[in-house]
Amino acid sequence: EESIAESGSIFVRNLAYTITEEELTAHFATFGPLADVTMPVDRESRKMKGFATVTYVMPEHAVAAYTKLDGSVFHGRMLHLLPAKTKASTEKEEEEDKNFKDKKKDKQKAAAGQSHNWNTLFLGQNAVVDIIADKYKLSKQEVLTGSAVAVRLALAETQMVSDTRKFLENNGVSLDAFNQAPKVRSKTVILVKNLPAKTTASEIREIFCKFGELGRILLPPSGVTAIVEFLEPSEAKKSFHSLAYTRFKNLPLYLEWAPDDTFSDKGDIKNPDKMEEDNDDKQKEDEKEEENEGEDEDEIEPEPDTVLYIKNLNFNTTEESIKKHFSKCGRVANVTIARKKDPSRPGELLSMGFGFVQMTR
Repeated sequence: EESIAESGSIFVRNLAYTITEEELTAHFATFGPLADVTMPVDRESRKMKGFATVTYVMPEHAVAAYTKLDGSVFHGRMLHLLPAKTKASTEKEEEEDKNFKDKKKDKQKAAAGQSHNWNTLFLGQNAVVDIIADKYKLSKQEVLTGSAVAVRLALAETQMVSDTRKFLENNGVSLDAFNQAPKVRSKTVILVKNLPAKTTASEIREIFCKFGELGRILLPPSGVTAIVEFLEPSEAKKSFHSLAYTRFKNLPLYLEWAPDDTFSDKGDIKNPDKMEEDNDDKQKEDEKEEENEGEDEDEIEPEPDTVLYIKNLNFNTTEESIKKHFSKCGRVANVTIARKKDPSRPGELLSMGFGFVQMTR
């Protein structure tokens, strides 16, 4: 087992379940710069498991932290610090049995977390050709033959980049954050690039949901670049290191940590005029709903066994849109979308992707 002086990594036990990664980082950063902080979260309860791994850039800083903090009280609990076995040490034991291809893949994964910057609106040439062929009902051979092939591809790529830019801006993404080298990288938002053409959001969700709870998934119309948001940093890190450069369909996934200010939603919250307008609109909508519900209850009561379970809902779907959609089939008694508290935005609720619709008959 490696000592702390060699690895610079500390395993921290007996942590309070209420602390956050930011609080733990600030507590240990007083001894020196940190390379990584990992706080696992239970998949069922969504609470931290009570332990963490802290890795320092310089091993001597880890030794100083261990000497000072082992046995100290933090958030009402006595910390128990132990040497942590780093991931690099476990990989060395298996490295001798790996071939050249596997070793190269491991090097790519290790470099994936570095701050080199892929173009945010990166489009692979194969994906561009596939999208053109599908859009104009042509074969790839017809797209790549004839005169001015390069011009056609360049114009098509420009149009796709423009459509992607509009889609991201309309969904609260600040593209200015990508026009310069980011000072701070997000710990929960991942850019997913080099996707095959016709990739769907459900396919992206299926890949990443295995590692934890997801927030937003944005996939522009071209379907070749996506933004995936996790609710917990530890789950985002696990997915990043597991999926970087792995094959999805026939292409390797290019992953990059997004800038910390990727989403511009915070700007709307700071505008009091907009907040008042939104509140007024919500109050009017609530009043209308109450009036409509009162009229419906007076006229017709719902019959038994008329509740439908609906799943795979978009996380932005509202009760009003579902009611409007199902009203084509008959009178809708009520609509309920399952929601839970949003850990990243206190006071707000997050859709769980399923709900119930009750018809009158």
